[in-house]
Amino acid sequence: MNSILLKKEILKDRSSSHRQFLIEQINNSPDLYSHLIDYSFDKNQVLAFRASWILDNVTEKYPTIISQPSHLHKIINKVVTLSNYSVIRAIVRLLTRINIPEKYLGTIVHQCFLWLEASQTPIAVKVHCMQILLNAVKRQPELKNELQMAIQTQLPFGSKGYKARGKRIIEELDNIF
Repeated sequence: MNSILLKKEILKDRSSSHRQFLIEQINNSPDLYSHLIDYSFDKNQVLAFRASWILDNVTEKYPTIISQPSHLHKIINKVVTLSNYSVIRAIVRLLTRINIPEKYLGTIVHQCFLWLEASQTPIAVKVHCMQILLNAVKRQPELKNELQMAIQTQLPFGSKGYKARGKRIIEELDNIF
């Protein structure tokens, strides 16, 4: 499969079986992973959403595929520029599962705090941001109070999902430090 065929296949079908087919194709041809990243940030929102969803699934099933520094560099530098929350959700979910290199940690922490505190950010993005920030606190404990305050400030107004996840993250913060 080449990059043009990959793009056509992403747009062709969004069924679970087709997604699994694409995940295996990308695993078998790792050079397609870079194209998948590019498609995840495409201006075509349908392509971007479907590609980012597959990107998340590929890295979940085959976590070492993202270990190439150029892939992570591209993902982190582009995700902070996005406004498409469907794509952001898939990318931040992916980022919850990896050890973000120190050189990108500040960028991602800053952006996650912005998304966490923004009223228009969907809960699915916020809960993944909370997890990324919790992971960052484990490496940089000085972020603990800022994360607790950001979560607690929104608890009275948050959805049930936000409240449940926020309380669990605060409990983890209290147990860690």
